[in-house]
Amino acid sequence: MNTPEMIFYGHKDVMEAVQGLKAKDWTKVGATTKWSIKDVMAHLASYEHLLVDALNSVVSKKKPTPYLNARIKNYKSFNDNQIAARKDYSVQKTLTEYVKTFKEVEKMIKKISAKLLAKPGTISWYGKQYSLEDFIVYANYAHKCGHVGQIHVFRKRVEI
Repeated sequence: MNTPEMIFYGHKDVMEAVQGLKAKDWTKVGATTKWSIKDVMAHLASYEHLLVDALNSVVSKKKPTPYLNARIKNYKSFNDNQIAARKDYSVQKTLTEYVKTFKEVEKMIKKISAKLLAKPGTISWYGKQYSLEDFIVYANYAHKCGHVGQIHVFRKRVEI
């Protein structure tokens, strides 16, 4: 599997989905049942931080993993808490956080061997049979694809 490429294309799809949005369209609720596109981007930013923490949990065990710890501690409220923490962010600040954290992921992923990325059991907090690559496929790439689809449907429905 080409993990750096998967990371790149997930990000590219997100950025294309929000391209050309007018300021007023970012905050209309309806991208999900309770989130605006800005909220979705805040959510995706938190998941980029989560991926940084997941990578650090394997390659740099001394670095703190606050997003991973928060998700493990209270999985059910993680998303709502992350959206609430960014409620007062501007669209630009939300987007900047997402892009900046994606770039951190992109840099980190290139430094991790394909063998380590694919090694089962490295992320026992996700499941003993899973690898970082599995987490990236499910919790990053597929996750982004799902939200990109929601954004496209919303844009079409409200003619944005």
